[in-house]
Parts: sequence; structure tokens; C-alpha cells
Amino acid sequence: MIFAAYACLIIAVTAYLRGSIDPIPRRYEFPARVLGVVAGIGFASIGLLLLGNEGATTLGNISLLLLVFGGVLYAWGLVRWRTPDGLVSRRIGWILLVAALAVPSTLTLLLPVASLLVLTLRSMGEPHAVTALRPPKQAPDQLDAPSADL
Repeated sequence: MIFAAYACLIIAVTAYLRGSIDPIPRRYEFPARVLGVVAGIGFASIGLLLLGNEGATTLGNISLLLLVFGGVLYAWGLVRWRTPDGLVSRRIGWILLVAALAVPSTLTLLLPVASLLVLTLRSMGEPHAVTALRPPKQAPDQLDAPSADL
């Protein structure tokens, strides 16, 4: 099961980096934001609940702190959806969440849920990886227009 969780993460990150994930349409922005905030606060709550265990190791405590801070920062980025700091907060929060869940433990089984949150990481104005490499299109009237400075 843990290998399937890591496979979900690899697929999500690869799709995001290749630009295969489209921005969320305006119609679905609000439900996606609400579900993302619920997931972020849920991850933070799990981290806070487990942080109080007496037998936790140092690595376990660090990973739980990453989970708490990542969940809160991700949820804050979703609240501040259209601002540049919201985009940065979403991305950093998601990275902290995934870093905490990638440490092999029982919490690693939550990686597919965190992988779904990658859908909210692209902003509306950000170009896809493929279209960013293409040269800009010229208007049809500018293609063969004679120059006026003869």
C-alpha cells in the first residue's frame, strides 16, 4: 500500500511539472477551495493530535510539526486564493505536507489525498509548461504589413 501511495505522489508531481494539470475553472473554484481548506486543517489536526504522544522520536516530532505548519500554510494560501502570497503559501504548504507524509510511517498512506491537492497549485494566469516554450503568435494584420518608414 505504501508503494501505491508513493506512486500517486510521483504521478501527481510529474503531471504538475509537465503542465498537464489545467487551472481550476471559475465554476469549481469555491468547492475546490473549501475542500482544500478542510483537507489542510484536517492534516494540521492530525499532526496536533499525534504531537502529544510521549514515545515519539525526534524525527517523528519534526515530521508532525511539518504536517501542522504545512496544513495551516496550505489552508491560508487557499483563503488568499488570487494574491501572489496565496500562491506561494499554497505551494510551500503543499511541499511541507508532502515532505511530512513522505517519511515512511502510517501517515504515508495519506499521500494520495495530498496528491489530489496538487490541483490547486496552479494559478489562473500561469502558462502551461508546453505553451511557455512556444513563441508568441502574431496578429494576421502584422504578418505582411508594409513598413511605413520608407
